[in-house]
Amino acid sequence: MELWQLDVVHGFLLADGSSAKALTGIDDHSRYCVSARLMASERTQSVCDGFNSAMKTYGVPLQVLTDNGKVFTGRFAQPPVEVLFDRICRENGVDHILTQPRSPTTTGKIERFHRTLRIEFNTRQVFRNLKTAQEALDEWVTYYNMQRPHQALGEVTPESRFNATERQPADPRTPRPERNGEQWVCRRVASNGVVSVGYQQVSVGRNYAGSSCDVLVTDGLRRAKPYWGARRLALELARKGVQPAPSKSAVYRSLVPAGVIDPLQRQRRRETWKRWERAAPMELWQLDVVHGSLLADGSSAKALTGIDDHSRYCVSARLMASERTQSVCDGFYSAMQTYGVPLQVLTDNGKVFTGRFRRVGRQERVRKNSPVIKPASNNQ
Repeated sequence: MELWQLDVVHGFLLADGSSAKALTGIDDHSRYCVSARLMASERTQSVCDGFNSAMKTYGVPLQVLTDNGKVFTGRFAQPPVEVLFDRICRENGVDHILTQPRSPTTTGKIERFHRTLRIEFNTRQVFRNLKTAQEALDEWVTYYNMQRPHQALGEVTPESRFNATERQPADPRTPRPERNGEQWVCRRVASNGVVSVGYQQVSVGRNYAGSSCDVLVTDGLRRAKPYWGARRLALELARKGVQPAPSKSAVYRSLVPAGVIDPLQRQRRRETWKRWERAAPMELWQLDVVHGSLLADGSSAKALTGIDDHSRYCVSARLMASERTQSVCDGFYSAMQTYGVPLQVLTDNGKVFTGRFRRVGRQERVRKNSPVIKPASNNQ
């Protein structure tokens, strides 16, 4: 009950030619299947009904892990929105964890459950209707939980591990505390979605602009638990019934003016920076070709540019009608005739530098030093 993994699996064939989907969920610790609810289509309401049904049966988990599907979250929408699944998690104090994009191995246990489901339940069979398919699936889930030994659990059943400790099924809508104490204050949400309490400002979202909200003022929560970060504090406030629940960034912005968090500790210290440059002039030149010098006839000229790495002195700024090897080498020769021969020269891997330019470097005893595919290395 610390973590559930939820996902939607497709491929349950029906006699009318359609295909049903299933909201599946397993307990991370015991591999116990807490949800296997079939749906005609992958809709937000159907998914949330299955999630609510699982919580009514088994209780409310501390965390739930899902992918970034639209039925689970709207955090990546433009603009971000709170979907029904996110709201259910917030109202019940469930910490909703999302996987990294294109990282299916994060939910590896539920994906492994899907593999077992497809093989042992045989999802290729055709069912007469959705009700018949749900009855057959419920029968298989009972066998999976109660009778089938699990290799990852030491050949014991998921049910034996899931029921190892006493649990009380809970109402998925956690009762909210009475809001008549001195710690509760009522505030109106500003047009920018910000609620102000004293000197602290908390952003609850523009979609609540103009509405009233109750704010729980918990002065000692952070000081009682100094090792809690903004994310844990936001979770605890949601569990205490604060509505709308503040985001992690909003909690952090409230802690900074209160002097609880030192923002300087989160910044990169400038004294640790190390500038990359040569110790003396003429040790290294950086060369490149830049485009975009417009001419009256409509054409565009290019320029061979070069600077000394130590002093940033411009040693070359030679315009060319086109980026040709001969033109680039003429500019390089002209710079060396004017300022002398550097010990090293750094360029990218353009064709004008990697062929005849190497021969020029050997004739003038210049050692070329350009790493492969690192455009930031000659950013000076």
